[in-house]
Amino acid sequence: LADAVQQQHWDEALAIDDQHVPALIGRANQRLNSTTPDIEGAVADIRLAEQVDFTNSEIKPVKAQAYAKRAASLATDGKNADAEKDLKEAEALNASNGDLAAARQSLAMAYLNQAEDAATQGDVAGIRVASDSAERFQAAAADLARLRAEAFRLEGLQKMAAGDAAGALSSFEEAVKLDSSL
Repeated sequence: LADAVQQQHWDEALAIDDQHVPALIGRANQRLNSTTPDIEGAVADIRLAEQVDFTNSEIKPVKAQAYAKRAASLATDGKNADAEKDLKEAEALNASNGDLAAARQSLAMAYLNQAEDAATQGDVAGIRVASDSAERFQAAAADLARLRAEAFRLEGLQKMAAGDAAGALSSFEEAVKLDSSL
């Protein structure tokens, strides 16, 4: 067992003792940092390690990384609410700045994509809500301005169709302030 742990042969160590906390932590870390991360497998290892010895101080940083990586993965899949929950957990566990930045960037992109979808559907409120969410995760200012301008442009078209020329003009002016290419 000691040789397997020392050589970082985690599966071998766990074949000998399936509740060996250092091996569980090591395998979780390996799973998180592989070319194709196995986040759920890492989370399962972390949960078992916590059940065996919740006082082990080596669990917390790996758990923080797992939450941050899962947040990024969930955001990439468009599961933004779940991604935000995992990001909060990662922050509470003091995940590394790099892991947190990657999760935030994924959430910003997910919300920008949501705003783009809303724009395609002509959903002014959807654009605004998704843009505000993207801004919370430091989305690029140019992307936010472009999407918010599109919301004002669409709003102007809606007002014009409803016979509100003054309202339409006001919305179009706001759109041009945000994106002069309109």
